[in-house]
Amino acid sequence: MAGLWILALVPGVRYLLKFENTAGKQGLAALDWSSAALRSGDPHLPTLLVALHPKCSCSDATLSELEDAAQTFHSPYNAILLIDPPLGTTFDWQKINSYREAQKALRAAVVLDPGGKLAAGFGAFTSGDVVLYSAEDTHSRRSLLFAGGVTGARGMVGSNRGVEVLEAAFHHPGKNLHATAPVFGCGLGNAPAAEGNKQ
Repeated sequence: MAGLWILALVPGVRYLLKFENTAGKQGLAALDWSSAALRSGDPHLPTLLVALHPKCSCSDATLSELEDAAQTFHSPYNAILLIDPPLGTTFDWQKINSYREAQKALRAAVVLDPGGKLAAGFGAFTSGDVVLYSAEDTHSRRSLLFAGGVTGARGMVGSNRGVEVLEAAFHHPGKNLHATAPVFGCGLGNAPAAEGNKQ
């Protein structure tokens, strides 16, 4: 009887493992800063954008990884949290501890982004998508350095390729243009329903 019970669990376990390790939808991030609707902060500093959905459990893992990574940056930067608020509710990001702590740790501006429309302009369709742009050049343009996720799987915290690639892009921007890593999370409002799982 116990053997039958274990056999019955196998498909569910396989599904969960596949789900945890299936990357979300990624668009092509703009090679140059693309959104006139979003101020990028100090032009002399690189800018980090983070697309988040509050009901995606993977968002907390992304913020935790970024807070740890930020301690290694050792130079100033701009940071913006683009939060896609849940539809049909009054949403106050300041009531979510992890968001408040990340905003403080990253010294980030917080921008509510209903439907993920601003995020879409940077190719971000999944909660946890991180995009890093360089400081402005002499033509007032920012170049894409990194686009992707900073977790090894959905909701997972720990050493992973995404964080390593982001840190390398931050420290050696001239050598790491357009670096990428898979992003694990739920679809933002801008993602087709068939892609990712909006919570």
